[in-house]
Amino acid sequence: MQYKRLGKSSQFNLLICQSVNSIDDSEYDAAIQRIDKALELFPENKETRFYRIAALVAKYQAVSSQSLYAQIAASLDSFIAEKKNEHMLYYFRGILRLHQQEFTSALKDFNKAIGCSEGVVGKYYLWRARCYACTSMFSEAIDDLTTAINDNEELLDAYILRGKCAFINRDTRQAFADFRKLIRLRPEDAAMHMHAGNMLMASGAYDQAIRAYTNAHRLGKVLAALLGRAKCYVSLCDVPKALADLSIAVKGKFHKFKSDAEMLRIFNVLSESKGLEQIKVWEQAAKDISALISSETLNAKEHASSNYLQLMNNLELDNMLIFAQEDLIFYRGVVLFYVGKYAEALKVLSMMSNRTSRIHTC
Repeated sequence: MQYKRLGKSSQFNLLICQSVNSIDDSEYDAAIQRIDKALELFPENKETRFYRIAALVAKYQAVSSQSLYAQIAASLDSFIAEKKNEHMLYYFRGILRLHQQEFTSALKDFNKAIGCSEGVVGKYYLWRARCYACTSMFSEAIDDLTTAINDNEELLDAYILRGKCAFINRDTRQAFADFRKLIRLRPEDAAMHMHAGNMLMASGAYDQAIRAYTNAHRLGKVLAALLGRAKCYVSLCDVPKALADLSIAVKGKFHKFKSDAEMLRIFNVLSESKGLEQIKVWEQAAKDISALISSETLNAKEHASSNYLQLMNNLELDNMLIFAQEDLIFYRGVVLFYVGKYAEALKVLSMMSNRTSRIHTC
């Protein structure tokens, strides 16, 4: 059997199909190489230029290189000058500008993309909603996300962001509904249970959050789920379970929580101390807490900002320590008071006059 060599058009179509598959597989350089070969076959094909820009934007979202940004921006500006009503070009440029935190310019591009498109394109509304969310326009973001979901009921990112925006906007009913929908759409996806757990913990529903984190860890052995569950156990004053989960998380990738694990260990020892040895145990605890306070490895609490990537993860609590430095100062003062060192305790607690301890109920 003899095989015929592919004609020029067939080679072109094959290269485009292979490039699309490469983008889906996050092999952006391979995709760009194939698209460039396709352009060599048909240099004037404008659709191929769309594919190239799409591959470059996808690569930029993965690597966030400033030189790559400049290259893509120049290509887009040139292409838009040729085709001023092409909605996809404004959409791509809006994504770039949003990642650069150029919110006003990005919003104009998404408005233009939506205005130039025929009918509703859900992903355009999703990205405009992200822009609104970054500028604290949560009600507008929710409206756009609802439009995006009505266009595509399986647009997971839209449910995630709408749930977060609704939560920030104090619409807990909508937030809960969106995260329940996520779990129904992807019941075996650990990430969906993580999103639900983070929102439930942030709202104080610790028992429900623990169930969500347990499911996430069961489905995907997610270390962050153990971290979240440990924080819930701390809020419920269940120190042994919190310490067990946090110890595993610290041995994994969450090394910055080593000080939290040490603090929970101290609490555990204090709760088990009895009889004549109790005072010695508490005196040692005061010394151990003092060492933690002065430790150079202790991380300050990190606050969310309007940065795009941070805001999109504003309920992802992986970076927030359980015990801030203010909490450690407070507990050291309490321990010193307990062992009868009142003057020293008063001196330590006076440091709290301009600070607020986040956790001191247990």
